[in-house]
Amino acid sequence: MKLNRAQLDVALSKVKPGLEKGKEYQEQMKHVFLDGDDIATYNDHIAILIPFKVDFKTSVRFEDLYKAVHDSLLSEEEIDIYMDGTQLIIESNNTKVGLATIAYDEINATLQSIKDQLPNDENKNKWIPLPEDFTVGVGLCVFAASNNMMQKGLTCIHVTNECLEASDNCRVSLFNFGKDAFDGKKLDFLIQAEDAKELVKFPVVDMCLSKSWCHFITEDDIVFSTKLVKEDYLGFTHIFTDRQETIDVEFPASLKDKIEKMLFLTEGDTQLDKSVEMEICDNTLTCKASSDRGWVEQTVEIVYEGEKRNLCLNPIFLSQVLSETTVASIGETRSYLQSGSFQHALMHIIVMD
Repeated sequence: MKLNRAQLDVALSKVKPGLEKGKEYQEQMKHVFLDGDDIATYNDHIAILIPFKVDFKTSVRFEDLYKAVHDSLLSEEEIDIYMDGTQLIIESNNTKVGLATIAYDEINATLQSIKDQLPNDENKNKWIPLPEDFTVGVGLCVFAASNNMMQKGLTCIHVTNECLEASDNCRVSLFNFGKDAFDGKKLDFLIQAEDAKELVKFPVVDMCLSKSWCHFITEDDIVFSTKLVKEDYLGFTHIFTDRQETIDVEFPASLKDKIEKMLFLTEGDTQLDKSVEMEICDNTLTCKASSDRGWVEQTVEIVYEGEKRNLCLNPIFLSQVLSETTVASIGETRSYLQSGSFQHALMHIIVMD
């Protein structure tokens, strides 16, 4: 059959996040699936399906097909693509490519099971409309989740009908929705933050829940399914409702860049270990980073005439949140930052004498 090469190229680019990235994997988790109606990828925790009509069913290694279509090996806009025995053949005027395929196995059955869970024309009311700022909220919260898989639930985004939240026990991000969010449905589930980083690349508008998966869909029927995480989650909204007594300070826009340039002299083997000392006094903010290799100190002007405050903060975490807001409410053991519906709490590092 004849296909538009550019359309196939775009579809392949969009399903790429569903590939397995690790070294240990089933071979077909590195494959792209064409079942006649959709083009899809699956890696045990993400499945992505895009409507794409072909007149055959097969599974082929993604990178091989992508390079043949995306790189200028096949340069014509219209290509022929068909099955010849166990090979997928792609032809243009002057080029012919044959790619080895694998017959459908249990992964195809899993993908079909996921498709069967999606609402159809008869029960389409099972799709739950997402708040317009849903992916914005996910994008703002996702960096606060832990990347240490031993922390289980803390590696997730917690989704409720009222808010999104994430925390690694050192910082908390919270994004609040209005009362009528999610069409009034009551929600309470976890999805992996690493999966959520891929989800925000898709302009999803509706979602539905099945026993083990959460399915999101775009207006042009691209489906992004992510496996639910079955862990207890205590929740962190109390961090913001039971706020400490604070003072408000507006950081200069230049602080983010200055902190990032100090990182090379911050002590600590991991992100969690790093810290900078901050002193707020007499309309100045002084930041100091040090290690056994040396130290660096920078001073910036701020508006502040209160008593001297000394903080010890993680510079990487602070830099990330300064991308969204520069106004901080500083308490005894934590600082709060807010921008619209987004709130962030950053725990101070306690320095023992």
